[in-house]
Amino acid sequence: MNKTILLLAALCSATVANAGFLRVNNVDASAPYQQINAAVADAAEGDTILVEGSTVDYEEATLDKRLVLIGPGYWLRENGIGTEATQTAIINGLTTKAAGSAIMGVYVVNTIQVEGERTVINRCYAQNGISISETANNCIIRQNFITGDVGSGYNHSGYHQITNNIFGTISCKGVNNCYIAYNTEYTWRGASFWNSANNKIEHNIFFGNMDDGDGNDYADNATVGELFKDITTDRDVLNTVLSGETADKGAFAGDSPYVISGIPAGPMIEELVVPASVEEGSMMEVTIKLGKAK
Repeated sequence: MNKTILLLAALCSATVANAGFLRVNNVDASAPYQQINAAVADAAEGDTILVEGSTVDYEEATLDKRLVLIGPGYWLRENGIGTEATQTAIINGLTTKAAGSAIMGVYVVNTIQVEGERTVINRCYAQNGISISETANNCIIRQNFITGDVGSGYNHSGYHQITNNIFGTISCKGVNNCYIAYNTEYTWRGASFWNSANNKIEHNIFFGNMDDGDGNDYADNATVGELFKDITTDRDVLNTVLSGETADKGAFAGDSPYVISGIPAGPMIEELVVPASVEEGSMMEVTIKLGKAK
């Protein structure tokens, strides 16, 4: 355990030495920043913006430089990950313009617009889907809950990795040359793919019809009708256990399964005990209980 704590401290020290952290909270007057765009304006390339949970939605934001944007996650009360982390960071809209940005653990109401290549969107709630521009290549969209679709730019090209997501409508629309795997649809509004071509599509669970498109390569996919019954809300699918023969398909399968949280994976401090004082020359005994986000 001591080695783990020392390693964690070393990693944190290395990170702090090379990048800054900017805290945003729109209901806490003592927070350095009340809105995300203000933090973006002051941030340097490679900095991390921590967006805290709030009862008030955040304004639309644009990342015009390479940044990491981290929120507390979504459905935290249901997850039971932390008694203090029960508020979601809801952003009205989000656009990424710089290459190499990463977005994790936020709830975005309007479409997430991706214009910078190599963008990573991980463990987010995308209420109105994710739109990738034609110039944004090599993006990673993984472990998100998406009630819209991914794509929407009919002329955009890959290569993108779209894996381990839960979709509430057509999975992908207008995507080409992508790897699309281990995703699950929970409601039907048409074909699973529309105007999409030359994609590798495998290990998914689809609600709609699989439109063969032009040159798509399908392998080992399944339909919701074969696996589930009476799916009527977005929460039902989260409580469904696949049968043994289909355990290798869908958002909960593969090497990077979907997790019901936006909190980044890794160690987290669950309990910290520090004495109020110690005698001079004595050793201070500090107790740290580490856990891992689910």
